[in-house]
Amino acid sequence: MHFQVKRDKPALIPNGFWANSAFAAVCGTVALSFAALNSMDLMTSLYFQEIQHLSALDAAIRIVPSAVVGLTLNLTTGFIVNRVPAVWLVTATTLLSSGSPLLMALMKPGWSYWTGAFLAQILLPFSFDILFTVGHLIITEAFPGESQSRAGAVFHTAAQFGNAVGLATTQAVSALFTKKHAHLEYSEALLRGFRAGFWAIFAQTLICLLIGGIGLRKAGRVGLAHD
Repeated sequence: MHFQVKRDKPALIPNGFWANSAFAAVCGTVALSFAALNSMDLMTSLYFQEIQHLSALDAAIRIVPSAVVGLTLNLTTGFIVNRVPAVWLVTATTLLSSGSPLLMALMKPGWSYWTGAFLAQILLPFSFDILFTVGHLIITEAFPGESQSRAGAVFHTAAQFGNAVGLATTQAVSALFTKKHAHLEYSEALLRGFRAGFWAIFAQTLICLLIGGIGLRKAGRVGLAHD
């Protein structure tokens, strides 16, 4: 990319994009947040089926609250995004969402759905849904019109890349810990693997929190009206 720019040739992703700390931060955070969201959806569904021995339909029903909260956030975020600094929106919602894998890592198989898993589903979508809106607004304010489409494409690519890596990492950690405890009963070894996977997702949310807190500290409020 640097070679292309030096020759005054068009670069697919100019290195100058990454000089904008807010843009670099939202790309990093959306990758981690999307990874955590999709990994939690998969791991939670499997937990309900393989640990609590629920049917696929019952597991799907238990994930519905997450979708409802996500839809509500998408409909309401626009009303508050220009009132609160981006750094506080991102860090506060990421902190909330970090409670989802933490609850799943700590809960016991015998617990009622309403004791831990329900709250985990409620907390899960906050980070990604708020961050997705904030990220798009940062792109529109940080780049001129001719660069916004490329910046948006990079942002979405970062989300999908994070999703792929996050799912693979979580599954690898879960499988590794299940195998490590193969000397235990199968159900107990499987539970250890699931808990390790949830802890891995929790670690992703903490890294996301750190990147957002540092990279967006100068971003201010986004989505303000301009004359």
